Amino acid sequence: MDSLCDQETCESSGQIAVAKKGQATAYQLIDLSNIFITIEDNKVLINSAKLYDYQGVINVGDFNFDGLEDFAVQNGNNGSYGGPSYDIFLYNKKKGNFSTVLRYLASLNKPWASLRLPQTVNES
Repeated sequence: MDSLCDQETCESSGQIAVAKKGQATAYQLIDLSNIFITIEDNKVLINSAKLYDYQGVINVGDFNFDGLEDFAVQNGNNGSYGGPSYDIFLYNKKKGNFSTVLRYLASLNKPWASLRLPQTVNES
């Protein structure tokens, strides 16, 4: 895929190299079909989630409330009303790496439209 860039943004396919804090060697590589980068003051904007403004390409936080840091990579502006959309990677403590399970779900505008939710049975 060719890069599409202007003075404020750039998007292209790419690869995320995940390393432990303070280490330069990556222990996990994740290929992405699209990464959307915002440039501010000639630097890539990271860990910024300003409402109705440019978002950081990578945002770190505990997205599933398990006490472990996860991260999200902006993959475009395909969210509601043209807002940012993300690939979300949750840390899997047992495997020692980041899971891609939510990656596709988070990119859907209407996830409930394409998922089969389990049916509940009323026991009365």
